[in-house]
Order: sequence, then structure tokens, then C-alpha cells
Amino acid sequence: MNQQLILPLAVRTSTQFSDYVAGDNQMLLDALHQQRAECEHALIYLSGELNSGRTHLLMAQSNAAEAEGLHATYLPCDQLIELQPDILKGLEQADLLAIDDVHLLAGEPAWEQSLFNLFNRAKAKHCRLLFSAAQRPAGSNFLLPDLSSRLSWGLVYRLKPLNDLEREQLLINLGARHGLTMPTDVAHYLVQRQPRDMTHLIKLVEQLDQASLQEQRCLTVPFVRKYMPQA
Repeated sequence: MNQQLILPLAVRTSTQFSDYVAGDNQMLLDALHQQRAECEHALIYLSGELNSGRTHLLMAQSNAAEAEGLHATYLPCDQLIELQPDILKGLEQADLLAIDDVHLLAGEPAWEQSLFNLFNRAKAKHCRLLFSAAQRPAGSNFLLPDLSSRLSWGLVYRLKPLNDLEREQLLINLGARHGLTMPTDVAHYLVQRQPRDMTHLIKLVEQLDQASLQEQRCLTVPFVRKYMPQA
């Protein structure tokens, strides 16, 4: 049974790698592909600032794995920590575990021990492991030194932020996925006036798509200014 049907946690099935602009992070995308295809990088730990795209990548990897016939389980620690640590028991049966914001479990002895035990069981089962956190393992303040050490065993990667031109391309790509043509001047206007994290930009495109459909209008700077007064 798919563990996602058991846990009260959800992955956005619409989140795909095609929506992600790699910028200087192409090496990481290549490693994620290899993790699914060959299990070459059975353990990947990626860190980055808040809203740097970490969640997008973990969800996209989970969705890609499922599409390729693997059993993937996505675990967001901001929701997980509201549950009991023993909920991690048995998750090593998955082909891929994507554990998001793992730094939120640091300093919680019961959770750290449960995660440590899951890590060991998963490695024994040859389960692919993908973690995300704000900081690298050594800087995440885990109480268990052995846990911090194990999280460093594989590829440890620090996400490099997109520049403004890459964020503009991200908006254009997201618009195209919705069948929405976003001119370059509109993308530039939004990047200069909106929060630049990927989660916000994705929601922004969805809002503009709805507004464009309702008004039967193409995107222009005056149109965006009307519907996004905070911009």
C-alpha cells in the first residue's frame, strides 16, 4: 500500500522538474535523476535558504519516482513533528524517502532517535534517501552525533539561488505550463516587485492564470498591476 495514503501528509502531484529552472544547480538535478534511475546516489542531502526551492525538488523527485514505477514517500517535517515519532516505523519499505526540513527534528531526542533508526533500516533495505534542511548536517544542531554523521554519508549539496533573469524564465515556464503567455516585460515587472521565492512565484502564476481566464485578457503590466495591487 502506498504510504502516502496512510500518512496525513500530502505531496503536490502537480509539482514537476519541468517547472524548475536549474540555474547553477544542474549537477544536483543530474544526481537526482541518477538516484531514481540507478540508485548511484542512494543518499542526497540538500540544504538551502527558506523558499530556495528545496520543497519543490523533493516533491518533484517523489512525483518523478512514482511516475517511473517506484514507491516514493514524501515527509514534510513541519507536519510530521505534530505526530508521534513511531510513525516512521516501516517507512523503509519505500523505494524512495524524501524528508523535507529535517532540521526541524533537531533537538527533539525522541524524533532524532526515530530518524536515526529509520536511516539504518532504510540503508539496509537499499532505500533511496533524500533530505532537505536549512543547513548542512554539521550545522543543523542534532543532538545525536551519529545521526549528523550518517546524514553526511552521501552527496551533500547547497542550493545556489536563482538570479533575476532565471526567476523571470521560471515565471515564463510556469505560465506556459498553464497555457498562459507571459511576456518578458511582465515577468521582469513581477520579479522586481514580488517576493522571489519559488513557492510564492508558483502561486502567483496560478492567480494570474485565473484572473486572465475570468477577464479573457492577455497578460500585460497594467493588467498585472490591477490584479496584483501589492506588486
